[in-house]
Amino acid sequence: MDIERVRRYLDENPTAYAGLRALDVSTKGREQTIAEKDEVPFIFSVVFAPLIIVYTIFKRTVYHIERRLSRTELSSATPPDHVFVMTSTYAYRTHTFEEIGKRLLDEGEDVMFLCSPSAADRMDEWRAKGFRTESFTQLLRFVHLSDLFGHIVRSIVSIYRLRRITSGEFQDSSLTYAFNSTFLEYLKFSSLEQLMEDDPTVHTYSLMPYQVRATSPEHLYVYQHGVQRSPEKDEWAATTLFPATIFVWGEAWVQNFEQLAHPDTRIKVTGSPWHDHLSKSKESITSDLDVLFLGGSQVTTHSAERNQLYTELVESLVQACNDNRWTLAIKLHPVENGDWYREHGWDQYIVDFDNIRDALNNTDIAVSHFSSAFVESIALGTPIILSDDWDHGLNELKPISGVEFANDDDLEEKIQKRISSIDADEEIVQNTQLLDIGQSVDQIVNTVMETNL
Repeated sequence: MDIERVRRYLDENPTAYAGLRALDVSTKGREQTIAEKDEVPFIFSVVFAPLIIVYTIFKRTVYHIERRLSRTELSSATPPDHVFVMTSTYAYRTHTFEEIGKRLLDEGEDVMFLCSPSAADRMDEWRAKGFRTESFTQLLRFVHLSDLFGHIVRSIVSIYRLRRITSGEFQDSSLTYAFNSTFLEYLKFSSLEQLMEDDPTVHTYSLMPYQVRATSPEHLYVYQHGVQRSPEKDEWAATTLFPATIFVWGEAWVQNFEQLAHPDTRIKVTGSPWHDHLSKSKESITSDLDVLFLGGSQVTTHSAERNQLYTELVESLVQACNDNRWTLAIKLHPVENGDWYREHGWDQYIVDFDNIRDALNNTDIAVSHFSSAFVESIALGTPIILSDDWDHGLNELKPISGVEFANDDDLEEKIQKRISSIDADEEIVQNTQLLDIGQSVDQIVNTVMETNL
């Protein structure tokens, strides 16, 4: 497949990327790993389009009625200087965006938090802190009815052209999901047009077409939020297809991101406000746990071969802990629900921690596979053992102070070694290029403000 041909089409029609992503997700059977499955009702169903059309017409009608009654605050639709896309309430996202947003407010900038349904319950809290807020569902009031029905045709044409350009690679994918995703993306942009008139600065963790259309590339900032996958596994990543500025955690990540970056993308090493926060949060307490296993996203929905690798890893860990009488807890990834562990009889080890910081502060050593939580472990100074059987390139980052790499055969030995020398790794954060700790807010805000001059 000619990725340059795909890129040329997306330059012409960025919104079509939503359909491309859906086709790719569907072909790989990853529907259960995406955020939309929980926050967008009926996204995989043929009833999605009729329902959202009716809902949008309802929101538009109510909006006009309230305008006539002079109850609508039209100022809420005035363009902001900065839009932070809040797609979840995960601490690493909200903390980072709040810290950057507060600094921008201090600089006299107008800051808006644009909230998806999963983050809408914190809008009142953010308004109390001085941020403007809007939700995607409320913004549907700005969608014109003519656009609403025109987007149906545009979505159908987009999917048809994508399937032709991609040379049949997605023949077995769900056209319903692809259409729904594309239609929703068109609606998002239509609802945002009034807020995006002045080319605002957009801050996001997940680059999507409506953001690309909303502003110019130099005003589009993407924050690193996970372990960068290898190019052959993420050839359809949005950052491959659209230019932006990517803020990464440390120098060690630059090369990984360059492999998947658009030719016009800037990659800036800034660190992360979340990691800065964690580095100051290490608690000098006696740990209740010997070993903490950090679950990861997407693993249990991958191929049978990868599921087997994951099963063998957890099985080896449980056996080692039982043999040595080490206390073990499993912290689920936010997208996991625990069913997979229950099916294998390991649900008794699942612990519902308030957050990753509390979990890592309460253990002597952590174990994971390719979860980006290993970086949070480093920031907190908690030793961690990684099993890198998924070809994500973590081995290429060695040596990493505070991190051991292991396979099933030597996992027990590596845990024993780390537990017996638990005090040996001080200054972990200072000894690695994975994290640029201490000045992330300054570096990010300076980059943004200099670009906006």
